[in-house]
Amino acid sequence: MLTALADTETALLRYQQEAQRQQALQSALQLAGRQLEIARQRYHVGEAAQTEVLAQQQAEAQQREAWLASRQAQAENLVALFKTLGGDVR
Repeated sequence: MLTALADTETALLRYQQEAQRQQALQSALQLAGRQLEIARQRYHVGEAAQTEVLAQQQAEAQQREAWLASRQAQAENLVALFKTLGGDVR
């Protein structure tokens, strides 16, 4: 019984921690998107080189990849939590 309770607590903690991480990554992704848009605007008016735009595109893509990985981890953590509560995942 104690092992089941400990497993449930661990699963809940992992779910909560990933939710916080996902929020932070969402904010970082939004910031990267704004920085990319600024780089594009600067490029169009001649204030920045195309390499700056490309660097911002890469940074935005990396943030998006991290955010998506976090979403996947969050879903996996939710399944794990459901299983510890006696749920059947079919």
